[in-house]
Amino acid sequence: MPVPARRYTSSLSLDVTVNQAGACGSSATDYYRSIASGNWNDLTTWESSPDNVFWYTPATLAPTFNANAITIRNGHTVNVTAPVTVDQVVIENGGNLNQSAAVITVNDGTGVDIDIQNGGAFTLSLATNPPLFGSGNPNVNVATGGILRVSASGLTAAAPANGVNVANYVYQHQSILEFTLTGGFTTGTNIVYFPNVDAVTIPIFRTTANSPTIINVGAGTPTTFNGIFEVGGTGTVRWQNGGDKIFRNGIRGQGNMDYEVASIASAKFIINGNTAELGGTGSLLTPPSGLQIGSASGTTVTVSDNKVVTGDISLISTNTFVDLGTSNLTVTGNVSGGTATSYIRTASTGSLILNTVDATGKTFPVGHSSYNPVKIANGSNHNWTVNVNDGVTADLPQTTAGAVLLTWNITPSVNPPAAGADITFQFDAITQTGGSFNVSPYDIEPIQPWHRKLGYWLASGTTVPLVNIGGNLRTVTGTGLTQFSPYALSRISLPLPIKLVNFNAIKLNASRSLITWDLAACCSRDARFDVQRSADGINFSTITTIAGSETNRFYTYHDNTLQKGINYYRLKGIDVDGKISYSKVVAIINDASGLLLTTIAPNPVQDNMTVSLSAAKAATVRFVISDIAGRPVKQWSAPIAEGSNTISINAAGLAAGIYHLGAMTGDSKTVIRFVKQ
Repeated sequence: MPVPARRYTSSLSLDVTVNQAGACGSSATDYYRSIASGNWNDLTTWESSPDNVFWYTPATLAPTFNANAITIRNGHTVNVTAPVTVDQVVIENGGNLNQSAAVITVNDGTGVDIDIQNGGAFTLSLATNPPLFGSGNPNVNVATGGILRVSASGLTAAAPANGVNVANYVYQHQSILEFTLTGGFTTGTNIVYFPNVDAVTIPIFRTTANSPTIINVGAGTPTTFNGIFEVGGTGTVRWQNGGDKIFRNGIRGQGNMDYEVASIASAKFIINGNTAELGGTGSLLTPPSGLQIGSASGTTVTVSDNKVVTGDISLISTNTFVDLGTSNLTVTGNVSGGTATSYIRTASTGSLILNTVDATGKTFPVGHSSYNPVKIANGSNHNWTVNVNDGVTADLPQTTAGAVLLTWNITPSVNPPAAGADITFQFDAITQTGGSFNVSPYDIEPIQPWHRKLGYWLASGTTVPLVNIGGNLRTVTGTGLTQFSPYALSRISLPLPIKLVNFNAIKLNASRSLITWDLAACCSRDARFDVQRSADGINFSTITTIAGSETNRFYTYHDNTLQKGINYYRLKGIDVDGKISYSKVVAIINDASGLLLTTIAPNPVQDNMTVSLSAAKAATVRFVISDIAGRPVKQWSAPIAEGSNTISINAAGLAAGIYHLGAMTGDSKTVIRFVKQ
């Protein structure tokens, strides 16, 4: 028989001279590699080499287990359509070995017998006929990122009869067992997928269907996946039968997961690995018994995406944590089992959201570095979001000496809620409080809840007592609360702020004025406020001193000696520790006419500024902003009232530099300078 013409290739970058003494062709012991997609026994699928350097293209023999090595390369799919015995097969990234119509027998040779490398795939497409393993211990290695793809029924039953759970399959960390059938699968009792992997090896069981997949497993016994269960398609995985479904290392994927009500009522979904994941954009509907998290050795579940769990979650053992990170976990039911060693950890921006919080309320078992749960009652059936983080910031000049060193972020889905909610906070009175919290005389004082708004702390509700619930643990319950965002707690005499919200002066008649100021919250009885007046806006003197109050946020003073002309006022606040702060300056023009611009804040200005303007009478004022050379750059008119006026101006369009703001009526003019950054 004549020998066909041959084409020789080399992987060496040098000239090649071939001296042919006789017929030339493939040997059974050659190296083989794919050159195209095709059937295993089609010679045009392969090229061969005696030394892995010079290659015969195409091969003259199809490879068998006698080959030195058989490589399926990137972009090539090799179909087995007739029985073949193999050994030393390497499936590279992008390559695919497809058992489509005949049995593959794997021999036990040197090293790995079938090696599915990262990105490679071994596809089992022959129904009820898995690969056969010869004598010895032949093995299929599924490397990290390698895929063992199940595209036929009957391959997911119990070992050792057949299927993907026999010990001959060696699953590495993050290897993939991929199930592509849309009809689901059925297995026997007490099935364990990835039965031979250790606790730190986490393979992935992935479904890919975009339509409902029915998984009928376990009868009344557990079915266990020693890895991550990934719903990779956009369809729904629906579980049947009453045995527990154990996903050792968690659940993720873009598809949804639920259960068949009639057959699974007594079952639980369980995550019990040392480390696990709960993520993916798909929803998770738990059986009536819920999702159980925890194990004797401890379990930490990382929530990797914003996740919705329809049903209940229970934390069942010590050292069980669900780490939210930057993701939100939404639960339609309850989360139970929170303790000092088991809770939902909100150490970043992620929050626990519990839906439909009614009058009875729900407990949010959250904490950052320790357990600091929140109970919300009278929640108006809203969905509530809770996050707690270590630390709290006081408004200067205050400190956190009398504060609980935590910040709770609490928000209802309708804010403000339909009615006042009752919030119970829990903390450790020794390890989570400022240095003066437990020091006399503050240690017997009640607690003020604070709500942060517009950059400062406001008192929220009334002061409330501490409740000792055992050991160092205390709770505080604020009732009828209606404003929600960050929350904090402190002793009433050591508040987080003495923050002045408003300061104003009103002319009552030619000899009398009314001075008013509001605080963000009540302050210490030992604080005081000096009301000061000036005729020139520079030299101020105190005309009265008002003591602080633990129950009053609103203060008034009548100046019965109002002077002719301009009366400037400011407030000097003296805190309990002697720190001094001053209000803005306001003015009353006690005359027939006149305008006065008293303050611009902030100055320098970035985008917006607030201007204080006093007027002897109501008028329409023309405002002009001029640059340093006196050129007008912005002008407008607006009405003002008699007395003090506060005007907001948008300066975002101004270039950086020095400007003058002028205010003018028919008989008066006033100018003030500001800097635009």
